Amino acid sequence: MTISVRDVGEDVVVSFAGSLDTTGLTYKRAAAINAEMYPHAGFLFSSPGDGLADEYESALPVSFPYFGVGASEGNPPELSLSADTGAGAAFGLGSEYVYLPRGYVSKERFSGSSTYKGASIESLRIDPGIYTTALPNDIVVLIVSSHPSATDPGSVPGSDSDPGTGGESDPDPLPNAVDNGAFESTLSPWTFYTNGKGDASIVSPGFDGSASAALVVVSATGSNTQLFQNGLSLEPNTEYSLSFAAYSNSGRNVRVSLGKHSSPYTNYGLNRVVVDLTTGWKVHTLTFTTGNFSSSVSDGRLFFWFASDARSGDRYFIDEVTLSPKSL
Repeated sequence: MTISVRDVGEDVVVSFAGSLDTTGLTYKRAAAINAEMYPHAGFLFSSPGDGLADEYESALPVSFPYFGVGASEGNPPELSLSADTGAGAAFGLGSEYVYLPRGYVSKERFSGSSTYKGASIESLRIDPGIYTTALPNDIVVLIVSSHPSATDPGSVPGSDSDPGTGGESDPDPLPNAVDNGAFESTLSPWTFYTNGKGDASIVSPGFDGSASAALVVVSATGSNTQLFQNGLSLEPNTEYSLSFAAYSNSGRNVRVSLGKHSSPYTNYGLNRVVVDLTTGWKVHTLTFTTGNFSSSVSDGRLFFWFASDARSGDRYFIDEVTLSPKSL
């Protein structure tokens, strides 16, 4: 489950989407919750009005680390920040309690949002950052961001103009072999696979204020964990450039491969190349020459390989993936 708290126009929007494994949680009762936050206590709730939710108890606290002072140091101080509107499912975390939609079935996907009108991350006194909390058998990620809008030319990756050309862009950009490399609103046609335990989803915002990015959560390690896209069209004996932005919460690395999607899984130019990640966004570029095929193919698979480096609880963020020939 991923929760996003971000500035949207003149409001702050809290949105969440994903699923939760309720194994290890004990159902207590139906309880009414509001759409509100207690940053100084690590609590967050969302509800479409004063709605009922199923209250579960955890053996250990499930609150987030403190993510701001909120209203706790106001004059007079208040306990919570109250949202103006809520939509979708009811959901919340605080102390040792988890609140889920009524009749929730473990691992079923749900989503919702709440809006704090006429506010900003700064005015609500919330601290941007990435926060996590663990359920007995799952992880919840909270991302607080006040990045500028991606419509600001200065915040769009690759938007720096060339003074020698008067800021004109290349009228004929080279084709990107990858579809949806910016992970705009959906993961498709990317696929996540693991023989351990984990999940992949879309989170907002992405790199440098972009709309969204891919998040891979490794809950339990396995011998095969990857995020991939197949059906890529490639030219033989051609120099390509692979570029992407990424980071991991632990700073652990990822490996990148490009090969034939099906058996015998021929290497097409990249074979688990180690990419040195940090704990903050960074753009990585790999230049290579395609090989081991003599004519155009459309069965390429690009995959990010996590099994060699990831550990339980690691989270990887990936955005702005491009795979293009250096020239045609």
